[in-house]
Amino acid sequence: MTDKQENEKTSETKLIKRRRRKGGKQLRRLSRYEYILTKTVLDNPGFELVRDFADSLGLNYLTLVRIARKLAFRKNLLGMAFSPYRAGLNRYLIVFRLKKEYERIDARELAKKLPYNNWLKSIMLTTLPMGDAYVYYLIPQGESIEPIVKALENIHLIDQSQKIFVHRMDLTYYQRPYFEIFYPEYRYKEGPLTLEESFRYISEKGLFEPDKSELKDLNPKPPPDIIDAMIMSLLEVKYIFTPKWLSLKGPFNIGVRKARYHFVRHIRDKYLLGTYIRSPLDPRADAIYIMVFRGRDALPLGYTLSRTPHAYVLCDLLDICHAFFWIRSDDIRLINKFMEQYSIEIISQGYREILPEEKEGQIVRSLRLGFPFENYSIKGRRWYDLEESVKRLNLNILRIASKLKDSNLIRILLPPYFELLGKDPRILEKMAKKKVSKKDEDED
Repeated sequence: MTDKQENEKTSETKLIKRRRRKGGKQLRRLSRYEYILTKTVLDNPGFELVRDFADSLGLNYLTLVRIARKLAFRKNLLGMAFSPYRAGLNRYLIVFRLKKEYERIDARELAKKLPYNNWLKSIMLTTLPMGDAYVYYLIPQGESIEPIVKALENIHLIDQSQKIFVHRMDLTYYQRPYFEIFYPEYRYKEGPLTLEESFRYISEKGLFEPDKSELKDLNPKPPPDIIDAMIMSLLEVKYIFTPKWLSLKGPFNIGVRKARYHFVRHIRDKYLLGTYIRSPLDPRADAIYIMVFRGRDALPLGYTLSRTPHAYVLCDLLDICHAFFWIRSDDIRLINKFMEQYSIEIISQGYREILPEEKEGQIVRSLRLGFPFENYSIKGRRWYDLEESVKRLNLNILRIASKLKDSNLIRILLPPYFELLGKDPRILEKMAKKKVSKKDEDED
């Protein structure tokens, strides 16, 4: 081996080690225990399973909890999903094009300028085409999306020559792969089936029957109280495994028994959809491909894609779906070829990769938030309507902050773009000392 080849090999080894330290692609590979735990938690999302599962594996309970937290936090692999529909909220997808001078805007800055941003659920900005924005709102059932759309038509950042696409998405198909098919245990070291292998299996076996149970035999209604709304919001952003962890490490001023009570009695059977995969299982995936499609096969196709290790999908009850694929950069042609065999029409598509500014931590191009608990009326036990929520936002944050261990801990729950928290680090502490008038309480 020449000196040049040896130096190149040494440099490559150093690069791989740096990637591992920085949380690069190599970090996605699962150990055997991580694989088994991930597979089990997808089917049994409740807190109480961890101790029983540890006994069945012959592991110390705390050891398994450490593995679970590593998967949830450091690897950002596991998430917990709750149904907006069951909680009395409608989810709307809005797609628009930004003007050329704003194509590389930070998602947090964009959120500040969007109307009714206290109801935002997520933002994703594409890199190809540059400047397409895929935005989700959660608003109370019975409220119209029209005030938001009309306000968007007057925002100077948005290219008004392009049509704004708006559609309600009722069904949630987060990524919950069939491990026996797409990620069998003997492959845990090398990773799941590739995108091409998964597509080949679906083409041979056919589409799965879509699950519509989220919308069946239920009377949608808001959470019973503000603590439930905040717990769901926190668990969507940070998957915490046990009531003890929720009580000790969470911001809520509740004990272990009360944390378990809220989750089991109020949340689990009513709103919980389950645990899902929130980042790529395939260590080779380095980009996101976004597609909105409609047609006769849309719903079964969307559900089937969510049961692979490569996509999660949101759909309406009829024929429109919004899919997010975790891919390698050369997989786009493969996806388009696969989709051609089904009775669908592609409405919109985009590609998202990590920009250099993102790698350096200068900007954020995607934003994912929990339930909009800041719009929940504590006394009325309902969601405020759109206009009411804007007027009462600051006052409601004060009331909610007073229910936490420390009023400033509300920072970890609220969206990062709220102007209120950027003015003075002690503002919530000052607000918490103020008394809310009897008139304001009665107006709830």
